[in-house]
Amino acid sequence: MKYKRRLRPAFLYFFITVAVSFTLALLFVGLTRPSSSLPTDNTNTDNYEVSGNVLGSYEQADYSFYPINNFDLDYEIERKAQPAGTVRIPILTYHQIAQLPSNPRSRDYYVSPEMLDQQMAYLSDKGYKTLTPKEFYDILASGKNPEQKSIWLTFDDGNYNNYQNAFPILKKYKMTGTFYVPSHRSGIKASQLKEMTDAGMVIDPHGKTHMLLRNVTNSDDLYQELVVSKGSIQSMTGKTVYSFCYPGCEYNGSVTSTLANNGYLLGVTCGRSIDHKLNRRFSLERVHVYNDMQHFKSILSGVLYYPTY
Repeated sequence: MKYKRRLRPAFLYFFITVAVSFTLALLFVGLTRPSSSLPTDNTNTDNYEVSGNVLGSYEQADYSFYPINNFDLDYEIERKAQPAGTVRIPILTYHQIAQLPSNPRSRDYYVSPEMLDQQMAYLSDKGYKTLTPKEFYDILASGKNPEQKSIWLTFDDGNYNNYQNAFPILKKYKMTGTFYVPSHRSGIKASQLKEMTDAGMVIDPHGKTHMLLRNVTNSDDLYQELVVSKGSIQSMTGKTVYSFCYPGCEYNGSVTSTLANNGYLLGVTCGRSIDHKLNRRFSLERVHVYNDMQHFKSILSGVLYYPTY
């Protein structure tokens, strides 16, 4: 009997030890075993495959989660049919970013800072990527529409308000703008232009003196306006120049030949189309932007609703 009494505490201790060990083993297995709620190798977690419910919530959600292949998604205005053999990327043109003047005849060249901010916010919300000239050229050369909605923002004439008002707004929305500046007649100082390029903006030539080029065929004049301006801007910014903007949207065959023979990839003018071809890369159409949000939205769809103000 004394032996049995001594055995009972030892047996109880052994039983408790086994039970605790078994419980700990079960907990370990439970923690390390993959849960059915976590993605496995057969679960698609790409942002490319987003359900319709998620897309429908974008009006209230954070647009930073927009799928990268959003080219065909979420246009407020029905898109114009795209011609075969083209690449669709809107190129926008701005001039003055300042309060609208009282004179209606001058007003068309102005977009207020508040309106530009609203337009850039809209592009950001809709998942647009802003392109550099080189990025535009690479997509154009591919012959295919980009997977992500893309746009090329251009600002003409080197007006100081482009630096004062447009530049901060573009930085705010992490967007890139191309500023076309007459190399020897700019309202923006060289140090400011360098500041802009250091922040990711592009500075490309708008000629040397903003000379209208439609009737210019003299090789010396063309060299000064097209080649000297390019060298000056490259020296100023330390960046390669890829595109040229025709002052007054005027050019001729001698102009485009000079560009092609001096390392330019693109030449931009004025127009109404957002569809482009590689063989027309020295006469790319840009659409003028007004101080009107509905017109801005219509450009993105290739149909132009002009403002009535």
